[in-house]
Amino acid sequence: MCAYNCLNGNAQNIPSIGKSNQLEIANWNLYWFGKTQTGYGPSNDSLQLRLIHSVILESNIDIWALNEICNVDSFQSLVSKLPEYQGVISDAFPEQKTGLIFKKSLFDLISNRSIGTENKDSFSTSRYPLEIALIPKDDIGIDTLFLIILHLKSNFGNDSLKTLAYNSRKRSSEWLKMELNKTYSNRNCIVLGDWNDDIDKSVFQGLPSPFVNLQYSDFNFYFNSQILSKNNIPTTTSYSEAIDHQLISSKLKKKYKNDSTFVFRLDRHILSYSQTCSDHYPVYSFYNTYSTSTKKLESNYTWKLFPNPSHNKIQIKDINGNCEVTLYNHLGIKIFEDKIYTGEAIDCSAFQNGFYFLKIESDTIRKQYQVQIIH
Repeated sequence: MCAYNCLNGNAQNIPSIGKSNQLEIANWNLYWFGKTQTGYGPSNDSLQLRLIHSVILESNIDIWALNEICNVDSFQSLVSKLPEYQGVISDAFPEQKTGLIFKKSLFDLISNRSIGTENKDSFSTSRYPLEIALIPKDDIGIDTLFLIILHLKSNFGNDSLKTLAYNSRKRSSEWLKMELNKTYSNRNCIVLGDWNDDIDKSVFQGLPSPFVNLQYSDFNFYFNSQILSKNNIPTTTSYSEAIDHQLISSKLKKKYKNDSTFVFRLDRHILSYSQTCSDHYPVYSFYNTYSTSTKKLESNYTWKLFPNPSHNKIQIKDINGNCEVTLYNHLGIKIFEDKIYTGEAIDCSAFQNGFYFLKIESDTIRKQYQVQIIH
């Protein structure tokens, strides 16, 4: 049964996409979500909220990257109706914010921040990319997952304004390539959202795509959404091209299921979709993940970890044999890894003050903790 009794007939039979043996990642522009002024998005804001809620709940997708969140209260209301999910929203100034909703049973939030803020010329709308780092709670075959949510300048107005917008997207692409090469090339990373242009050729006058530089063979990232462009599959209700995309690192590509990027045609399930819900369709992709039954989180067992906060050392007691410990900083970067026995200590004297995530793994159990280091 769909949420809200199919919303009085507006939403019918929204399919379930999520499965337990894979990871699903989607991006969706919500079309002035929460904006109450006439002429900005759907006129019935409460219906839009209910429809978005129904899609996320019924589809069962693990991670949603969202664009055009215009009202923080509306976003918080949405998340409150999704108890299995946790929400994060950008603190950037623009009215059209980006955000993330993810399953709490699968991930812990390590950090979220706006990036590229020192490069206003690259992001002329000041809609700076939102970087979110998630750490898996169980063994899904990847370590920290970095998501970078984009909303680039739209192709709007007369030809002069569209030229400015095209050049803005091109500058954004140039900065993005530099930043991805510097920071994310060896990490599990996905860049996704509303790119407002296609990757084979531009939506503006058929010019070369502003994202050509992200498709060179020596670049360590791959557009898994290229299948949409290649097959002329639109991602909006108005453009005939794909303008919502996903770009994944080579490391994450190893987990990507080949040709598993799709457009979620919600207009087939929601009446008057573009007037009631959004003018963009979600784009989603699948990733091979796995879990080991002997490493499930167990609520009736815990190691004794102390002191926390710690000054120079963290000790772990009640380990049956030895275990592997891994420490991640607030950006999700692995800074320490070793095998220890019960009663042995982790030397923290060289680490800076702050909060960290500590993973402890043995043959029979896997746990993680948030620890604080204070010198």
